[in-house]
Amino acid sequence: AWKKLKSLPGLEIAEFEGFWLKRVDPNANLIRRVWGRLSLEAQEQALKRLGDLGAEYAIKEGMLMTRSVGTVMGIGNLNSKTFLKSYVKGSFRMKTLFHDIRPGNLGINGHIFDPAIDSVWKTIVWGTPYALRVSDEILDMFVDPYTQQNDSKN
Repeated sequence: AWKKLKSLPGLEIAEFEGFWLKRVDPNANLIRRVWGRLSLEAQEQALKRLGDLGAEYAIKEGMLMTRSVGTVMGIGNLNSKTFLKSYVKGSFRMKTLFHDIRPGNLGINGHIFDPAIDSVWKTIVWGTPYALRVSDEILDMFVDPYTQQNDSKN
């Protein structure tokens, strides 16, 4: 069964046969659907950059499917060698320190399953550079940039 999480605006999450599934909440309002789509895109890009440090994943039918990493490390492990190694290597691969690599998003095996912070949160924290990306995404929901016609799918 799909669950809405307050920490994931515009997304729903479910567990199925060893995978965690995330999708845009079809019942969310427009802003939350855009936020959800940005979040999924950010996670996909981050997992791609992480390579073998990240959990195995796939995108199918608009869903991000991430293989379970097993037992989650948990917040009490900020000083563990596994966390520190994953944090440093992950930061280099993602080319930023502004990410969501933390013990709650790592398995005890060091695999990272939820590494990214989406553009909306970055806008809230960092301002204008990310706001421009978010506003472009919102506009794209209304107008097809190639034909300049209204998008009747939404």
